[in-house]
Amino acid sequence: VLPKTGFVSIARECSDWREAFLPPLTAEALRERHAERRPQVRVFRALWDAGCYLSCGLKFGGDFLAYTDDPMRCHAAAVVTVLPAPPPAGWDASATRPPASPLRAVQLGCLSRMAAGARKLALLAFVPSGADGRVDFRAIDGAHRVVPFEAAA
Repeated sequence: VLPKTGFVSIARECSDWREAFLPPLTAEALRERHAERRPQVRVFRALWDAGCYLSCGLKFGGDFLAYTDDPMRCHAAAVVTVLPAPPPAGWDASATRPPASPLRAVQLGCLSRMAAGARKLALLAFVPSGADGRVDFRAIDGAHRVVPFEAAA
């Protein structure tokens, strides 16, 4: 039965919350849980160090949106997609086809068209598998050619 005021008292606590065991949150535990996100962290760091602002890129089919200036004052310049392997050794940067990667040709075409339709550069970030090593960036230009891209520091 509801009181005449129309307000219902809602419990602020739950006995299950008090009794639930929460393991201590440590930096090591976070590293272990998010090991699969390390390539994204390395790309974020490389672009951040180069002076880019970054936000979520899911709306445009990528991992990040890269801004050259404050996101409140300008639009994103690039849609960044993180790929786990670098281009093969000896791959010609002037070649018109992309290196072997976990992306299929259809996916690469979709990334390129999505970015071009939004007037953004499609930026592929190849992350080396080792802990060290530089993130290699390749851009897909308006003519759907893969060209080298240097993130300025």
